[in-house]
Amino acid sequence: MAMRSLSLSRRIGLIIAVSTAAAVPAWAAPQHCPDALQVEQHAVDVPGSFQTFDAEAGHRWVSAQFSDGPPNEQAWLAPDTTRKNGSSFINVWRLSPGTWLACGYTGTSLVAAIRLPDSVHKCEVRYDANVSPLAATSVDCR
Repeated sequence: MAMRSLSLSRRIGLIIAVSTAAAVPAWAAPQHCPDALQVEQHAVDVPGSFQTFDAEAGHRWVSAQFSDGPPNEQAWLAPDTTRKNGSSFINVWRLSPGTWLACGYTGTSLVAAIRLPDSVHKCEVRYDANVSPLAATSVDCR
């Protein structure tokens, strides 16, 4: 569509829409935990007659926590609300600037963490209530 076929108000609206979309920072997208974490680990000081192996090929995402500051400080935040919706539990956190998202994975103590943008004010984590222990199925931060 040629720009001259648009009315002046439509041209201005188009310019504003394009410039606004270009100005939105990459952090404006919702934050999520990676589905899986690749981990390399090895045993140290294994007695001579033992062999080691990794019993779990992949480490899939199972939990999300939020901390007030870097996760290694372990200032974990409790959810503000919890509700059940069908076969899911949903925890909701109201966040302040400086909050971190920490993602936990099966078969490893390693955590993938990211500082959330200051523009994120709320996160919801959905858990499958049909499994024990609960396993996260989605995290949505906005």
